[in-house]
Amino acid sequence: MAITVTDYQPDEAMAIDTWINSAAPTTNYGTSDTMTIGGGGTGTQSYRWIIGFNWIFEKYLNRKIKFTSDLILNMDAIGGNLSSKYHDCYFIKRDFVESEVTWNNWKSGNAWQTAGGLGANDVDATPTVSSNVTWSAGWHSILIPAGFLEQCRVGKYFGLLFTGWEGYGGDANSAIATSSNATTANRPKYTFSYEPYHKIYMVKSSLGQVK
Repeated sequence: MAITVTDYQPDEAMAIDTWINSAAPTTNYGTSDTMTIGGGGTGTQSYRWIIGFNWIFEKYLNRKIKFTSDLILNMDAIGGNLSSKYHDCYFIKRDFVESEVTWNNWKSGNAWQTAGGLGANDVDATPTVSSNVTWSAGWHSILIPAGFLEQCRVGKYFGLLFTGWEGYGGDANSAIATSSNATTANRPKYTFSYEPYHKIYMVKSSLGQVK
């Protein structure tokens, strides 16, 4: 029987969400209370979100689960001017560390193939989501396929990298609240359904016992 988790808002101790900044390529923002996407500095700077999902498997039965629905990620835009601009979302191949990831490195001492995390060894070449969104103030939903989460569970992917409107001739960026935000109600919300994987154990009668 599927179990539904509705609007769960993990705190910084559990969730994995941060951002990277081309203008500060060695700075880690793992404890930032907001994260920024888009561009700035008259088109010379790029800001990208990084969101991981391993915490879900650690909290819910230590990876022994299967998703029965897509995951809905609701994020609260609280600033910026990224209005009606395209954003892309890529599957991350690197087992990045939230407290260490920067524009240059996916963890300390380990560089992205391409700074900013878009190298062929860093992410899938084709974005999984490409849409025209208006990051106006308020809540916005992103649908994350259950199939992707299953691939995270088995260690093929480790999260999502979001890019926004980069290279624009002016500031075009938006900030959202992270799991570190002091206002609990503004933190990202996760909604999904899952059920445990069942193992079959052999008994003396040679019949399978579901456990």
